[in-house]
Amino acid sequence: MLNLLVENNMQNVYTPLPFKMHFIFCIIATLIYLVQYCRKRSLYYIFIMFAIDLTFVTQYYTSKTAIITLFIAEVVLIVLAVIFSYKYNKKIKAENAAENSEKEKESMQKKEAEKAFSENEKKIIDNAFNDKEDL
Repeated sequence: MLNLLVENNMQNVYTPLPFKMHFIFCIIATLIYLVQYCRKRSLYYIFIMFAIDLTFVTQYYTSKTAIITLFIAEVVLIVLAVIFSYKYNKKIKAENAAENSEKEKESMQKKEAEKAFSENEKKIIDNAFNDKEDL
C-alpha cells in the first residue's frame, strides 16, 4: 500500500495518479456512493459516482477529442448531480415541515384536551363542596 503512495510515475498530464492508486480511488468512491444511494435513494449520488469513475478514461485515452468529450460528460453529470441534490433537499425539507406541523397539531390538541380536562375537574371540585341545598 505504501508503494502506491510513494510511486511517482505519472502516466500523462491528465492523470496525476498512478494507475493502481487511481483504480483503488475509483473503487472506494464507487462503493461509498453506492452505499449512500442505497441509504438515501437520491440519484445525485449515482451521478457523482459516474463522474468520478469517468476520470478513469484518462488512463487509456489522452487524445484531445477524448478529453473534450470527458469534460463535457463531467460537466453534464455534475450539473445533474446539483439539480437532483437541490430537488432531494427540497423534498426532505417539505417532509420535515409536514412532520413538524403534524407534531405541532398533535401538541395543540393535547393541550386543548388537558385544558378541557382541568376545567372539568375544577367544576367537579367546585360543585362537590357547594353547600347550597336545592329546594
